Amino acid sequence: MVKDMNVIIPGKLIPYLISFRDGDTITEKVNLSLVLASFSAHSITLEKAAELAGMSIWDFMDVLKQHNIPWGEYSEEALSLDRETLSLILGEKNANA
Repeated sequence: MVKDMNVIIPGKLIPYLISFRDGDTITEKVNLSLVLASFSAHSITLEKAAELAGMSIWDFMDVLKQHNIPWGEYSEEALSLDRETLSLILGEKNANA
């Protein structure tokens, strides 16, 4: 069973946490920072990150956007599949014309 932990935050990080625009308390700011880092590192899914942040997926996506963190990635493999699909669709249209 996972329990809450007490963590020591070095004093030199406190000004950055205070300036972090999201969250009203240091605890909220730290929690959201950890969720953002975990999501950015691909350790958790978008859905799980939103859940851990206590937000809807849409609200969490807005936070990601505010922090310039992409919430969806378009891989080379996806691009290749899309090109193949478009070629098939366009080829079928041209064949039926």
